[in-house]
Amino acid sequence: MSTIKTQLVIDGKNNSKKAFDEVNTQLETMNKRMAANGKALVALLSGAAVVGAAKGYARLADESNQLQARLKLATDSQQEFNKALEDVRRIANENGASLTAVTQLYARLTPVLREAGRSQDDVAKITEAMTKALRISGASAAESESAITQFSQALGAGAFRGEEFNSVAEAAPRLMQALADSIGVPVGKLREMAGAGELTAEVVSGALLDQLPKLTREAAEMGETFGASG
Repeated sequence: MSTIKTQLVIDGKNNSKKAFDEVNTQLETMNKRMAANGKALVALLSGAAVVGAAKGYARLADESNQLQARLKLATDSQQEFNKALEDVRRIANENGASLTAVTQLYARLTPVLREAGRSQDDVAKITEAMTKALRISGASAAESESAITQFSQALGAGAFRGEEFNSVAEAAPRLMQALADSIGVPVGKLREMAGAGELTAEVVSGALLDQLPKLTREAAEMGETFGASG
């Protein structure tokens, strides 16, 4: 705040009181104006905060509805839906991942893995394995969301290859190592297998189920990092 400096030039005793009275009057007027402006500013900011909160709530409510709609389409009963909702929330919270991305992965994997003979429990475990691999790899939130999208699209198409393979390999090298360890090949061999269409949904899902216990131990050793504590 700026400082107001007032200089009084007093020629005599009679003039001093008048001068002080004038200054006091000016200061009182200024204080009243500042108080009024302050109240108006507070009211404006309060109104903006309320509007902002309302918009934020509406956005979150809409996003929640969309996520639930995806899970309902991927499940066949209320019981399956309830379990799916519980699983994706737990996986996202434990790994500091985007709930939207985890739900998208779960919903897209469900029909593909069902065709491969996998159960709902398997879908949750494979979703969890992918999410933990990203966390262990140190992928950022944006990188994780992109990789999950690419991975779900790849398995949705029936095989893990092409641009999707390259994107996930860059964001989640730990996932590549898990696949290689389970299949029993060097990591470098995976790209060749991907090009030949050998990394099918069945092969990849089996590898991730096999490696989930190890990924879980590694993630636990890391503690609450990469936003998981939030």
